[in-house]
Amino acid sequence: MMGPIVADTPDTGRRSAEVAPALARAGDSVDAVVGGGATHGAGQARAGAGPGAPMPDLIPPMLPAAGELTDAGDPDRWAVEFAWEGHRCVAYARPGRVRLLSSTARSVTGSFPELAVLGDQAPPGGMVLDGTVVALDEAGRPSRGPLLRRTATVSPDAALRSEVPVGYVVTDLLFCDGRRTCELPYRRRRAELEALDLAGPKILVPPSFGLDEADLVVRTAERYGLDGLHLKRLDLPYQPGRRTRNWLRVPLRRHRQVLVAGWDRARRGRRSPPAAGTPARRG
Repeated sequence: MMGPIVADTPDTGRRSAEVAPALARAGDSVDAVVGGGATHGAGQARAGAGPGAPMPDLIPPMLPAAGELTDAGDPDRWAVEFAWEGHRCVAYARPGRVRLLSSTARSVTGSFPELAVLGDQAPPGGMVLDGTVVALDEAGRPSRGPLLRRTATVSPDAALRSEVPVGYVVTDLLFCDGRRTCELPYRRRRAELEALDLAGPKILVPPSFGLDEADLVVRTAERYGLDGLHLKRLDLPYQPGRRTRNWLRVPLRRHRQVLVAGWDRARRGRRSPPAAGTPARRG
Protein backbone atom coordinates (compact mmCIF):
# COMPACT_ATOMS: atom_id res chain seq x y z
CA MET A 1 0.00 0.00 0.00
CA MET A 2 1.07 3.56 -0.54
CA GLY A 3 2.92 5.13 2.35
CA PRO A 4 2.61 8.72 3.50
CA ILE A 5 3.37 11.34 0.89
CA VAL A 6 6.43 13.21 2.09
CA ALA A 7 8.98 15.40 0.44
CA ASP A 8 12.73 15.21 0.02
CA THR A 9 14.65 18.11 1.48
CA PRO A 10 15.51 20.61 -1.27
CA ASP A 11 18.96 22.18 -1.29
CA THR A 12 17.62 25.57 -2.30
CA GLY A 13 14.43 27.55 -2.05
CA ARG A 14 11.81 27.09 0.58
CA ARG A 15 12.87 24.68 3.32
CA SER A 16 11.03 21.37 3.22
CA ALA A 17 10.65 21.63 6.99
CA GLU A 18 7.85 24.08 6.20
CA VAL A 19 6.25 22.00 3.47
CA ALA A 20 6.87 18.35 4.30
CA PRO A 21 4.36 18.17 7.19
CA ALA A 22 1.58 19.31 4.86
CA LEU A 23 2.70 16.84 2.21
CA ALA A 24 2.70 14.11 4.82
CA ARG A 25 -0.88 14.99 5.71
CA ALA A 26 -1.80 14.72 2.04
CA GLY A 27 -0.57 11.16 1.93
CA ASP A 28 -1.53 10.41 5.50
CA SER A 29 -2.10 8.25 3.88
CA VAL A 30 -4.59 7.58 1.11
CA ASP A 31 -4.54 3.91 2.03
CA ALA A 32 -5.45 4.82 5.62
CA VAL A 33 -8.55 6.63 4.37
CA VAL A 34 -9.44 3.95 1.84
CA GLY A 35 -8.82 1.26 4.45
CA GLY A 36 -10.95 2.98 7.05
CA GLY A 37 -8.36 4.54 9.37
CA ALA A 38 -8.73 8.14 10.43
CA THR A 39 -6.18 10.70 9.31
CA HIS A 40 -6.97 12.70 12.43
CA GLY A 41 -9.92 13.22 14.71
CA ALA A 42 -13.27 13.13 12.93
CA GLY A 43 -15.43 16.21 13.24
CA GLN A 44 -18.95 16.19 14.58
CA ALA A 45 -22.14 17.74 13.24
CA ARG A 46 -22.02 21.37 14.29
CA ALA A 47 -24.66 23.75 15.44
CA GLY A 48 -25.59 26.16 12.70
CA ALA A 49 -26.80 29.73 12.66
CA GLY A 50 -30.31 28.75 11.53
CA PRO A 51 -32.10 27.26 8.54
CA GLY A 52 -30.89 29.86 6.02
CA ALA A 53 -31.21 28.97 2.33
CA PRO A 54 -32.34 25.45 1.40
CA MET A 55 -29.63 23.09 0.20
CA PRO A 56 -29.67 22.94 -3.62
CA ASP A 57 -30.67 19.70 -5.32
CA LEU A 58 -28.03 20.03 -8.03
CA ILE A 59 -24.79 21.97 -8.50
CA PRO A 60 -23.07 20.85 -11.73
CA PRO A 61 -19.35 20.45 -11.07
CA MET A 62 -16.88 22.96 -12.41
CA LEU A 63 -14.52 21.42 -14.97
CA PRO A 64 -10.77 22.01 -15.42
CA ALA A 65 -9.08 22.86 -18.68
CA ALA A 66 -5.80 21.26 -19.75
CA GLY A 67 -2.75 23.30 -18.89
CA GLU A 68 0.87 23.46 -17.79
CA LEU A 69 2.57 24.87 -14.72
CA THR A 70 3.90 27.72 -16.85
CA ASP A 71 0.33 28.85 -17.52
CA ALA A 72 0.04 30.11 -13.95
CA GLY A 73 1.16 33.70 -13.67
CA ASP A 74 0.95 35.67 -10.42
CA PRO A 75 1.95 33.28 -7.59
CA ASP A 76 -0.37 35.14 -5.21
CA ARG A 77 -3.37 34.10 -7.32
CA TRP A 78 -2.77 30.37 -7.79
CA ALA A 79 -2.89 27.25 -5.63
CA VAL A 80 -1.29 23.91 -6.50
CA GLU A 81 -2.96 20.65 -5.48
CA PHE A 82 -2.63 16.94 -6.20
CA ALA A 83 -4.95 15.45 -8.82
CA TRP A 84 -6.60 12.27 -7.57
CA GLU A 85 -7.44 9.54 -10.05
CA GLY A 86 -10.93 8.28 -9.31
CA HIS A 87 -14.66 8.93 -9.72
CA ARG A 88 -15.62 12.62 -9.57
CA CYS A 89 -18.68 13.09 -7.36
CA VAL A 90 -20.58 15.94 -5.74
CA ALA A 91 -21.78 14.95 -2.26
CA TYR A 92 -25.02 16.37 -0.84
CA ALA A 93 -24.91 15.63 2.87
CA ARG A 94 -27.45 16.26 5.62
CA PRO A 95 -27.35 14.83 9.13
CA GLY A 96 -28.07 11.15 8.61
CA ARG A 97 -28.53 11.38 4.85
CA VAL A 98 -26.06 11.48 1.92
CA ARG A 99 -26.61 11.65 -1.84
CA LEU A 100 -23.72 11.24 -4.31
CA LEU A 101 -24.04 12.44 -7.90
CA SER A 102 -21.51 11.83 -10.65
CA SER A 103 -20.27 14.60 -12.95
CA THR A 104 -23.18 13.72 -15.27
CA ALA A 105 -25.72 13.96 -12.40
CA ARG A 106 -26.14 10.17 -12.18
CA SER A 107 -26.75 8.88 -8.67
CA VAL A 108 -23.94 6.63 -7.42
CA THR A 109 -25.02 6.72 -3.78
CA GLY A 110 -25.71 2.99 -3.62
CA SER A 111 -22.32 2.09 -5.09
CA PHE A 112 -20.46 3.68 -2.18
CA PRO A 113 -22.44 3.01 1.04
CA GLU A 114 -19.31 3.60 3.15
CA LEU A 115 -19.55 7.31 2.36
CA ALA A 116 -22.70 7.61 4.42
CA VAL A 117 -20.24 8.78 7.09
CA LEU A 118 -20.49 12.22 5.47
CA GLY A 119 -23.93 12.49 7.05
CA ASP A 120 -22.30 12.22 10.47
CA GLN A 121 -20.18 15.26 9.60
CA ALA A 122 -22.87 17.44 8.08
CA PRO A 123 -24.06 20.62 9.84
CA PRO A 124 -27.82 20.99 10.50
CA GLY A 125 -28.38 22.97 7.29
CA GLY A 126 -26.45 20.48 5.18
CA MET A 127 -23.37 20.81 3.00
CA VAL A 128 -22.43 20.23 -0.64
CA LEU A 129 -18.90 19.01 -1.35
CA ASP A 130 -16.97 18.58 -4.58
CA GLY A 131 -14.54 15.68 -4.54
CA THR A 132 -13.38 12.35 -5.88
CA VAL A 133 -14.07 8.79 -4.78
CA VAL A 134 -10.75 6.93 -4.78
CA ALA A 135 -9.61 3.33 -4.58
CA LEU A 136 -6.09 1.93 -4.73
CA ASP A 137 -4.64 -0.49 -7.23
CA GLU A 138 -2.29 -3.36 -6.35
CA ALA A 139 0.64 -0.96 -6.28
CA GLY A 140 -1.14 1.25 -3.74
CA ARG A 141 -1.84 4.09 -6.19
CA PRO A 142 -5.21 5.80 -6.76
CA SER A 143 -6.69 4.16 -9.86
CA ARG A 144 -9.95 4.04 -11.81
CA GLY A 145 -9.58 0.31 -12.45
CA PRO A 146 -10.76 -0.98 -9.06
CA LEU A 147 -13.63 1.53 -9.03
CA LEU A 148 -15.18 -0.08 -12.11
CA ARG A 149 -16.13 -3.03 -9.94
CA ARG A 150 -17.87 -0.72 -7.48
CA THR A 151 -19.73 1.40 -10.04
CA ALA A 152 -20.90 -1.75 -11.85
CA THR A 153 -23.32 -2.46 -9.01
CA VAL A 154 -25.80 -0.31 -7.14
CA SER A 155 -25.53 -2.45 -4.01
CA PRO A 156 -22.06 -3.89 -3.35
CA ASP A 157 -22.01 -6.77 -0.89
CA ALA A 158 -19.69 -6.97 2.10
CA ALA A 159 -17.16 -9.06 0.18
CA LEU A 160 -16.82 -6.47 -2.60
CA ARG A 161 -16.62 -3.61 -0.12
CA SER A 162 -13.80 -5.47 1.60
CA GLU A 163 -11.95 -6.26 -1.64
CA VAL A 164 -12.30 -2.73 -3.06
CA PRO A 165 -12.50 -0.23 -0.19
CA VAL A 166 -13.02 3.40 -1.14
CA GLY A 167 -12.51 6.84 0.33
CA TYR A 168 -13.67 10.35 -0.55
CA VAL A 169 -11.14 13.10 -1.27
CA VAL A 170 -12.83 16.46 -0.65
CA THR A 171 -11.57 19.32 -2.80
CA ASP A 172 -14.15 22.12 -2.52
CA LEU A 173 -17.07 23.43 -0.49
CA LEU A 174 -20.09 24.59 -2.53
CA PHE A 175 -22.76 25.03 0.16
CA CYS A 176 -22.60 25.00 3.93
CA ASP A 177 -25.31 25.20 6.58
CA GLY A 178 -27.77 27.44 4.76
CA ARG A 179 -25.22 29.46 2.76
CA ARG A 180 -24.12 29.14 -0.84
CA THR A 181 -20.35 29.35 -0.93
CA CYS A 182 -19.91 29.03 -4.71
CA GLU A 183 -19.77 32.79 -5.04
CA LEU A 184 -16.85 33.09 -2.64
CA PRO A 185 -13.29 33.15 -3.99
CA TYR A 186 -11.52 29.82 -3.72
CA ARG A 187 -9.25 31.14 -0.97
CA ARG A 188 -12.33 31.69 1.23
CA ARG A 189 -14.00 28.42 0.26
CA ARG A 190 -10.82 26.53 1.06
CA ALA A 191 -10.53 28.16 4.50
CA GLU A 192 -14.14 27.29 5.31
CA LEU A 193 -13.65 23.72 4.12
CA GLU A 194 -10.62 23.25 6.37
CA ALA A 195 -12.49 24.79 9.29
CA LEU A 196 -15.15 22.05 9.04
CA ASP A 197 -12.49 19.50 10.11
CA LEU A 198 -14.09 16.74 8.03
CA ALA A 199 -11.08 14.42 7.83
CA GLY A 200 -11.68 11.05 9.43
CA PRO A 201 -12.59 7.49 8.50
CA LYS A 202 -13.06 7.37 4.73
CA ILE A 203 -12.66 11.14 4.30
CA LEU A 204 -9.52 13.02 3.24
CA VAL A 205 -9.11 16.78 2.87
CA PRO A 206 -5.69 17.09 1.21
CA PRO A 207 -3.68 20.28 1.63
CA SER A 208 -3.38 23.08 -0.87
CA PHE A 209 0.01 24.61 -1.70
CA GLY A 210 1.35 27.88 -3.00
CA LEU A 211 2.71 28.18 -6.52
CA ASP A 212 6.20 28.65 -5.08
CA GLU A 213 5.99 25.04 -3.80
CA ALA A 214 5.05 23.59 -7.19
CA ASP A 215 8.39 21.88 -7.92
CA LEU A 216 8.32 20.08 -4.59
CA VAL A 217 4.71 19.00 -5.11
CA VAL A 218 5.53 17.70 -8.61
CA ARG A 219 8.40 15.58 -7.31
CA THR A 220 6.23 14.20 -4.54
CA ALA A 221 3.35 13.37 -6.91
CA GLU A 222 5.71 11.61 -9.32
CA ARG A 223 7.31 9.66 -6.51
CA TYR A 224 3.98 8.27 -5.37
CA GLY A 225 2.49 7.56 -8.78
CA LEU A 226 -0.08 10.37 -8.95
CA ASP A 227 -0.83 11.32 -12.54
CA GLY A 228 -1.31 15.06 -12.35
CA LEU A 229 -1.74 18.33 -10.50
CA HIS A 230 -4.42 21.00 -10.35
CA LEU A 231 -3.84 24.73 -10.55
CA LYS A 232 -6.69 26.81 -9.10
CA ARG A 233 -7.21 30.55 -9.06
CA LEU A 234 -7.46 31.67 -5.45
CA ASP A 235 -9.34 34.90 -6.15
CA LEU A 236 -12.28 33.64 -8.23
CA PRO A 237 -15.63 31.94 -7.48
CA TYR A 238 -16.71 28.41 -8.34
CA GLN A 239 -18.33 28.26 -11.79
CA PRO A 240 -20.85 25.39 -11.82
CA GLY A 241 -20.96 23.38 -15.04
CA ARG A 242 -18.29 25.45 -16.79
CA ARG A 243 -14.91 24.40 -18.12
CA THR A 244 -12.57 27.27 -17.45
CA ARG A 245 -8.90 28.13 -17.51
CA ASN A 246 -9.24 29.45 -13.99
CA TRP A 247 -8.78 25.79 -13.04
CA LEU A 248 -6.10 23.85 -14.90
CA ARG A 249 -5.26 20.16 -14.83
CA VAL A 250 -1.55 19.61 -15.38
CA PRO A 251 -0.56 16.07 -16.42
CA LEU A 252 2.66 14.56 -15.12
CA ARG A 253 4.46 12.96 -18.03
CA ARG A 254 6.57 9.96 -17.23
CA HIS A 255 9.37 9.17 -19.68
CA ARG A 256 11.41 6.10 -20.42
CA GLN A 257 14.36 5.37 -22.65
CA VAL A 258 13.64 3.20 -25.72
CA LEU A 259 15.94 1.98 -28.49
CA VAL A 260 14.75 2.61 -32.05
CA ALA A 261 15.91 -0.12 -34.48
CA GLY A 262 15.12 -1.29 -38.05
CA TRP A 263 16.38 -3.16 -41.09
CA ASP A 264 18.62 -1.40 -43.61
CA ARG A 265 16.77 -1.93 -46.90
CA ALA A 266 19.52 -0.16 -48.89
CA ARG A 267 21.73 -3.25 -48.77
CA ARG A 268 20.31 -5.41 -51.58
CA GLY A 269 20.93 -9.10 -51.96
CA ARG A 270 21.96 -9.76 -48.39
CA ARG A 271 20.40 -9.59 -45.04
CA SER A 272 21.65 -6.80 -42.84
CA PRO A 273 21.56 -6.66 -39.07
CA PRO A 274 19.21 -4.34 -37.24
CA ALA A 275 20.42 -0.77 -37.43
CA ALA A 276 20.21 0.77 -33.99
CA GLY A 277 19.22 4.36 -33.73
CA THR A 278 19.71 6.78 -30.91
CA PRO A 279 17.71 6.38 -27.72
CA ALA A 280 14.48 8.32 -27.82
CA ARG A 281 12.37 9.66 -25.00
CA ARG A 282 8.85 8.40 -25.03
CA GLY A 283 6.00 9.33 -22.76
